[in-house]
Amino acid sequence: VGQKSLQLIAQELCESLSGKEDRVRDVAALGLKAIVREVPSKFGRDLHDGVKNGCIKAMRVASQSNFEVTSECLEIFAAQLQTLSVRMESFLAPMEQDLLPVILPLLSSPNSGIRKRSIACLSVLVYAGSDANIKKIIDEIFAILERSKGSDVALCRSMIQGIAVISGQAGNRIAVYLQQVMNVLLYFLKADADEYAEFTLQAFEAFVRRCPREITPYLSTIIENCLRLVCYDPNYNYGDDDDEEEDMDCDDADEDDADDDEYSDDEDVSWKIRRAAAKCLTAIVGSRPDMTENFYKVISPLLISR
Repeated sequence: VGQKSLQLIAQELCESLSGKEDRVRDVAALGLKAIVREVPSKFGRDLHDGVKNGCIKAMRVASQSNFEVTSECLEIFAAQLQTLSVRMESFLAPMEQDLLPVILPLLSSPNSGIRKRSIACLSVLVYAGSDANIKKIIDEIFAILERSKGSDVALCRSMIQGIAVISGQAGNRIAVYLQQVMNVLLYFLKADADEYAEFTLQAFEAFVRRCPREITPYLSTIIENCLRLVCYDPNYNYGDDDDEEEDMDCDDADEDDADDDEYSDDEDVSWKIRRAAAKCLTAIVGSRPDMTENFYKVISPLLISR
């Protein structure tokens, strides 16, 4: 297929993205992702610009409540950015400048899937992007957290997850934001461990792996939180034996009432928090061999008891 023919195909597929039929939209999205992943380098920037502009137009044409179109376009953007970062890096900077203003506002979308896909796109931009754009992304995340102030738990969880993902991709370049980021993460962790602990611990792990020296002033705080959360189990009864015996003496009617409100093990996701804490501790021990003797004293006793 020649370049002009491929551009026409891409144009038609972009127009189909904003169609009303789900099946047509799904096929168009699959076709566009295949094109941007397999397009020969010689076709270069013109084709990628056409796909990018077509997707942006489709997002604008679609109603704001039509999250499916936006979701598909974000996946196409992610495929484009991944391809450019590997095979056509010289085209990445112009693409980055065009896409960042489109993607950043979607971080505050009411749809969790849109937020997740926006973070995925931004993580690719961060990996190969400029320091200035990393700052824009971090500033936008902080602005969203500041506006929400914890009132929208789902949104704040997404932003903390975004910090974790972006920190993992940015590498050592995230070090300049460590103090600001750590203050925010510790605030939310203290405010509600149930909601924010997992992604906060993932962010801690990213800092430890990517900035092992710069994170040193916060290491004791991270270890303290990891040791506390590696034992985290909100459903465990920490009462004494007498209390347990009293519970066993309850009459059958009370037991039946309790069964109605019983919390299912299938709903318990606290293991994710314990896993994240254990992974963070693993990263700490592996990245700081110079502190091994201290880790034996501070970390080992609790892990052995577990």
